[in-house]
Amino acid sequence: MEDPKTILVDILTRNISITKDDGVTPANIQIMTKWYDDKTMNACDGIVTLGTIDDTVLPSGLGDPCDDHTHVSEINVWASTKFDANGNQVVTDDTMRWKLVQAISQIIKANEYYPQYSPWGTGQPADYPVHHNTLVPSGIHTMRLRVWRELDDPQHTPYPLRRTQNEIESFFQAVDLSA
Repeated sequence: MEDPKTILVDILTRNISITKDDGVTPANIQIMTKWYDDKTMNACDGIVTLGTIDDTVLPSGLGDPCDDHTHVSEINVWASTKFDANGNQVVTDDTMRWKLVQAISQIIKANEYYPQYSPWGTGQPADYPVHHNTLVPSGIHTMRLRVWRELDDPQHTPYPLRRTQNEIESFFQAVDLSA
């Protein structure tokens, strides 16, 4: 089975669609497995970072403890206020954060049972040959949003940085571990 973070990055990358404050202009959202940095934030409208809370594969406590296991990933949403070249505000930090949190919640809910992903790229047909344009089961049979907390940094310069942390549990069968 592939690393659950890789699967989550793919699912989010293929499905996230956010607009700037005007509700029309697509926002530039970076989804990555590395931690937040100011340089990346300056180049985009919002950041989603994925990490691992617990690297070990733990019995979930659901059903047969020998078969059902869980992996916990951390998803952080980062947003700050953005202005265009003319000084007009195009992204409001709280609005962007809320849009991202809601989108991630909906994407996880939509992929909560039997998540599908593309092992050949981001899921876009241009990323791999046509015969690979198919989705396969990830090995994860259930995902759920476990925790949601706001961790803002109002002292961040030049603008306050909005951050929301989510924890995603991925459940899978032990037989999938060696696949």
